[in-house]
Amino acid sequence: MVEDARIEKKVQRKYPGLRKSFAEAYKGLLKKDFFGLNGRNPNKLPFIDRLNLFTKSQYTLPIDFNEEETKLLEKAKSTESWEEVVKVTNEIYDHGKKL
Repeated sequence: MVEDARIEKKVQRKYPGLRKSFAEAYKGLLKKDFFGLNGRNPNKLPFIDRLNLFTKSQYTLPIDFNEEETKLLEKAKSTESWEEVVKVTNEIYDHGKKL
């Protein structure tokens, strides 16, 4: 999911006209309940699931994150290289083990 967010960011940076297409595509997936949220509060999901939904929604779903989760989210959003993806993914994994 961190790699997906990085690649999507880079694609949209290179082809800015795709931003709207990405946003519309994810809205369509949400509408079709692709993520299995129908009747569920996404804020009750584990961090990794909330992070995935938030990145897939192009950072538009109203999802809550605590302070530590917000730091991890910002790190995930700012990755530029594969090495950064691996580092952030390991941090997210370590965070999950603490819960």
